Amino acid sequence: MPTTAIDLVEGISQYSNRIALKMLLGKFGEVTACWIPPQDSRSNERAYVKFGTTKAAQAAIDASMAGELFLDGVPLRAEWRLAPSRTQDSRDFEARGSNLMTSRDIMRAQMKQRASKAAGKDKEKDRRDDRKSGRDRSRDRDRRRRSRSRRRSRSRSRRRRSRSRSKSKNNKVAALEDKRSEPVREAAAVSKSPEAAQKIDDDDDDDDETSC
Repeated sequence: MPTTAIDLVEGISQYSNRIALKMLLGKFGEVTACWIPPQDSRSNERAYVKFGTTKAAQAAIDASMAGELFLDGVPLRAEWRLAPSRTQDSRDFEARGSNLMTSRDIMRAQMKQRASKAAGKDKEKDRRDDRKSGRDRSRDRDRRRRSRSRRRSRSRSRRRRSRSRSKSKNNKVAALEDKRSEPVREAAAVSKSPEAAQKIDDDDDDDDETSC
C-alpha cells in the first residue's frame, strides 16, 4: 500500500549527501524526512525520503522509473517504503527547521550574522564618535567662554589704565595751569589793594630822587 515514504534502492554513492538529495526531491513536494546511511553502512542500508503527501511521493517514484532522477550524475531508482528496517526506523526524524537548511541557507545565515555584528560595531562606533564629538563641542564651548572672559578682563584692565592715565594727565595739566596763573592772580591782588598801590608810588618817587 503506498505511503508518503520512498526507499532509494540505487544511486546513493559515497559522495551523496542529504542536503543535495533533499533539494533534488523537494521539487516534487514538501520533504518531511530525509536520511542517508553512513558511509560504512550504505552497502546494506537504504536511504529514504518521506514526503508530506502521497502525491509527491508518487511523482518522485514516477520520475525515477522514467530515468529522470540523477544525484551527482548517478541515476536514482526509488521504491515505496513498505517494510522499513529497524535501524532505519530508529533513525527516522522530521526534516524541518535546521534539518532543512541547505548550504546556501547556512551561508546566508552566517552572512546575516556577520552583517548584524558589523552593524552593531558600527552603531557602537557611532555612539563613541557622538560622545567624543559631544566632549569636543563641550571643550570648544569652554575654550570660547575662557577666551571671551580673558578678552573682557583685558578690555576692562585697558579701560582702567586708560582712565587712570587720563586722570593723571588732567591733574598734571591742572597743576601746570594753576602754576602759570599764580603771577596773574598775585598782580590782580596787588592792583586791588590801595596800600600796595601807594607803596608802589613811593618806590617810584624814591627811584626819581635817587636819579637826580
